[in-house]
Amino acid sequence: MRVAYLSDIHADISRRNWGVIDLLIDALREVDPDVFVICGDISHRLDDIEYAFRKLEEVKSLKIFVSGNHDIWISKTKQKKGYNSYVKYYRDIKGICEKHNVTYLAKEPAVISDVAFVGTMGWYDYSLRNEALDDLIPMSSYRAKKSIYGYWNDAKWAYWPLDLNIENRDWRIRRLCLRMSDEKVTNMLCQDLAEQIRLVKGKVKQIIAVTHMVPFKELIEYTGDPSIDFFYAFAGSTKIGEILKACKLVTHVIYGHIHKQSSAKIHSINCYSSPIGYLDDFEGDLLDYVYKTLGYFSL
Repeated sequence: MRVAYLSDIHADISRRNWGVIDLLIDALREVDPDVFVICGDISHRLDDIEYAFRKLEEVKSLKIFVSGNHDIWISKTKQKKGYNSYVKYYRDIKGICEKHNVTYLAKEPAVISDVAFVGTMGWYDYSLRNEALDDLIPMSSYRAKKSIYGYWNDAKWAYWPLDLNIENRDWRIRRLCLRMSDEKVTNMLCQDLAEQIRLVKGKVKQIIAVTHMVPFKELIEYTGDPSIDFFYAFAGSTKIGEILKACKLVTHVIYGHIHKQSSAKIHSINCYSSPIGYLDDFEGDLLDYVYKTLGYFSL
């Protein structure tokens, strides 16, 4: 089985990023994988996600997707109307995936012969922060997603309400709705991953995990510069990795989010990341870049 993978297309960032979607079809035809995995961050616009999946119908391989944090962003106008990241993640993106025959790893795993694919977007609980900077950056800064060293945009655009029925509430109630903590979001999405593993581990010989967020601290290269390392607190969670390590059938994890191509073996699990990233200032041959970025391995 050949598995191709990619993340962080960010079609909403620049025309170059948008152009990746069409060129990706050519690259996939060349690689000819049995399974193609996208590890999140196609776009904050549902129309862009749907366009990408409609184009991918031209590729015969099984398509698998997990959302990224950008995918679940909500405009302030829609937030005021009660629309939120929970509904977008579990209902609307799922609906687009079903429409275009893309397997969405939010709640349900996928089984191909004796191999299972399980996954979640994942979230962050600051456990991947550079603890050496704890004297400089208090936990309150991470919770606010704001410090003298920078600002994390999920604070504005990711909206996980405590009241999951907020769309149906009166506007006066909506504007007072509290948000889930990042720790609570992390626990919720990690429970999805653990449940998928539970569902398949007695039925398959091997499990491939797919996440958007980083699952292991060993995959982070800290710089010691707080203006850079501040943002690693939002890279993922050690809880994701603990769930994966606890199941001996998990042999691979494919992830995204930190925009760094990587291949490493952590705790006997093969870890892969191959992001497109932000192409605002890219001036090279885009098709060549897509060909080189598309990762794949064989089982």
